[in-house]
Formats: sequence, C-alpha cells, structure tokens
Amino acid sequence: MVPAVKAASQEISFAEAQHALAIDAARASFAAFVLYAGRDDEGRPVSWRPVDERVWGFVERAMAEGADVGVMVPNGFGKSTQLNWRLAWEIGRNPNLLSALVTDSDENSALRVTAVREVMKTAEYRQVFPGVRIQRGKEKASAFSVARSGHSPFDTLTGYGVLTGTGARCALLALDDPVTFKNSVQEPANRERVYQSIRTTWFSRGQRAREGRQQVLWIQTAYHGQDATARIREDARSGFRFLIVRAE
Repeated sequence: MVPAVKAASQEISFAEAQHALAIDAARASFAAFVLYAGRDDEGRPVSWRPVDERVWGFVERAMAEGADVGVMVPNGFGKSTQLNWRLAWEIGRNPNLLSALVTDSDENSALRVTAVREVMKTAEYRQVFPGVRIQRGKEKASAFSVARSGHSPFDTLTGYGVLTGTGARCALLALDDPVTFKNSVQEPANRERVYQSIRTTWFSRGQRAREGRQQVLWIQTAYHGQDATARIREDARSGFRFLIVRAE
C-alpha cells in the first residue's frame, strides 16, 4: 500500500501577494521598475509622469524594432537619472549584456557609472534582480562587471568621454549629453570634433558587438543647429528615430 502524502500548503497575505506581483512587473516593465525601485536624491520614491511614459514608450518601441533611438529633452527633465535606472534594468534583465556609456567627459562618465552601480546596490534592485551581483575586486572608477556566464575580458558597463574614448565593443551604446553648451556653442572647433568622434569612433562598424548589431540609445538636450545631434537627426541615412520633447 502506498502511504498517503499530505499536500503542503502555504498561505501568504494580500500585501505579500501584491509585493510579489510588483516585483514580477518590475522585471518585465521599465516603468514598473522605476515605480518600484526608483528613488530621488533624498531616498524618496519617484513619480512616473505621463511625459516619461511617452518618452520611454517611444524608446522601447524603437529598440524592439532594432532601430537606434534618440530623445531630445530640455534641461531639468531628469534624463540622466532615468538613463541610470534604464541601464541598471537592462543589466538586470540580461547580465551578459555589454554596455558603454558616453558623456562629454571621462569625469562625468565615471559619475554616471557610479550612479548605475549605486542603483544596483539598493535593496529594491536586489529584490527585483536577486541573482545579479557586482563582482568585487573588479570595480573601477568608470567601469564594473557583474557575474555572468562564460568568460569575457570586457566590463559589463564602461564610461567614456566623447572626445577621449577610443570606442567600445558593446551591444548597447548609451549617449548621455555628449554634446554640451560648451563644446557646441562656446567652442565651435570642438563642435566638429564631437560630431566626427560620434560618427567615426562611436558609430563605427568596427566597434559593433560580436553577437550582432550594436544598438544606440541617445538622450540629449538641444544646443546648436549644427551640433552633432542636429546633424545626425536631420540625416535620413543615419537610421535614427528621434523624439523631441519641447519645454513649455
């Protein structure tokens, strides 16, 4: 006779069920992730505005179709903070992802990389992506790696200055205001240098990812009608899709 086996049961509270659903949603949706894990400089939960939904909905549709995507937003929008969260979310969903972050300078890129790393160290992030851990002993001022399958000599996320970097082998290239008022308006010679660097160093076919075409996400404020962003946005052959959010 086979002995009877009593089925085990587990009861959870309504609050626990809600919490589990919120975590599942945060893994699947960037908006849900920001609402669950996003914090401002004071550690308070952030809000998700209708304009944020519009911007990141545009980004996700374009990226899903394999397009390079640019978003032009005014100063004070919160674009750098949101890009930090986006990079942390992308890494959480795919720890094997190799990403590069390009700003106007090495110093600012290092600050952005540090900010992404800090997001990934929060309790909320670890609840959403419990298996993602930054490798200790391999952290640098402008780069870090997470534990991943296989062996790769490349860091998970590395920051570069637009004029000082030499390119990067990555699957996701994120540009966060590589064009500034200084290098586009005050320094006309650097305006051309920035354009050429973005075109030949950062968008070079020689820097494409091994696993396929590199995808580009560019978050930028408009400064000059002939700066790198304007010229690439107006170039029908660039393959970019741009969304322009105007200040009121």
